[in-house]
Amino acid sequence: MGYNMKRTIKISYGWKCENFKKIPEPLAEALEETAMERIKLMMDQGYTSGQLLDTVNIDVPGHRTPEDGWDCQGWFDIEKK
Repeated sequence: MGYNMKRTIKISYGWKCENFKKIPEPLAEALEETAMERIKLMMDQGYTSGQLLDTVNIDVPGHRTPEDGWDCQGWFDIEKK
């Protein structure tokens, strides 16, 4: 028995953080978790795009962590086909 409906959903997101041209892996992992949680919440509310914000207080080797953590901002977009 075959399916008579198929939908592909593509989720894109990006981040930028103060003081980094390339976000180090420990920080990137924390931001990925934040992005997935926020995107799911916003999808449940009917949004297909939006802003991501997080302040991550995590140690990044070779960098001095700001007192209040790393301020990061981003975006997401959901494309349905």
